[in-house]
Amino acid sequence: MERLIIMRKLALTLLLGTALPAFASVQSDIRGGLSAADAYKKATSACESASCQEQAIADLITAGVSVDVVLATALSSSVSTEQAVASVMNAALKSGVSAEKAVASVMKAALDSTDLGNAEAVSLVSTAAIKSGKTDVATVMKAATDSGVAKVDAASVVSSAAIETGIVTVAEAMTAAVATGLSQTDAASTVSIAALATGKVDVKTVLEAAIKTGVSESAAVAVATIALTVTTTGQADITSVIKAAQDVGVDTGEALSAIAATGTETSVIEAAAAENNIAPDVVEAAAEAPAPAEVATVAAAAAAVATEAVIATTAASSTGSGGADTTGTPSVDNVIPDIVVNDDISDS
Repeated sequence: MERLIIMRKLALTLLLGTALPAFASVQSDIRGGLSAADAYKKATSACESASCQEQAIADLITAGVSVDVVLATALSSSVSTEQAVASVMNAALKSGVSAEKAVASVMKAALDSTDLGNAEAVSLVSTAAIKSGKTDVATVMKAATDSGVAKVDAASVVSSAAIETGIVTVAEAMTAAVATGLSQTDAASTVSIAALATGKVDVKTVLEAAIKTGVSESAAVAVATIALTVTTTGQADITSVIKAAQDVGVDTGEALSAIAATGTETSVIEAAAAENNIAPDVVEAAAEAPAPAEVATVAAAAAAVATEAVIATTAASSTGSGGADTTGTPSVDNVIPDIVVNDDISDS
């Protein structure tokens, strides 16, 4: 028994001996004037696992090295860009500050980094933050907009990354987009485009989320139609929009009128209606009835925001961040290579 106790004490001593000196070494190296990069290199010289390298990142932050310097150090190391950002995010979230401050600091550092494009930075930070399980999509969107990212761009890129993880729902992303200051229509349109572009959700999910966010049923159909149109090659599958509207319980006539308000050709609507076993007289009545003013306004607003949302989604998807499958990613003529960050923003 005594021998067992001695062996346990020895094991504990050995464990502490391999864990505690790492931080003490990094801290003393930094205090001794060693650069963050050199201290990191020294601390990871014998590393054989990602967890060891992540611990070195955490030790740098604990030692008082700024997040932007730590991120630059991680990005210049041998680990992948995704792992570097994730390591810094996890370390920041464990550093003792609030999740909001941690995400904000890493988001700003990533956007300031010359090693990352703006869309890539927002996408990687979003993925890392959501996967950590210590924060939510609304906090990440706020961090992006507070760092100067336009609201539509933030909603688009963050939603795309968040939904890609399988952790965040479309409805949650839309609610977060509204919280950034976007109108319900702009939030629903932007997130719908981002969600459908991931290939992980269907039109019904997007339609239900828009309605849950506060968009009227007929207006939500218009939003879903436009989102599907800009995320697919050629004519949108109106058949799926009509079926989704039926499944959700939207009045058939109102749904057809809403689709017509988006500029969809009558012949396309008639063919899709026939595939969904909708009587010709219902289709004819919907074609003759003018779309409600609200729906026409929503359709116009959704179309206006669609181009910017697609550009942001495409910019993020083109980085391939997080191993995302970019097959079928929407293509837009003259797509800008990245989203724009406004550095001249207030702290309010």
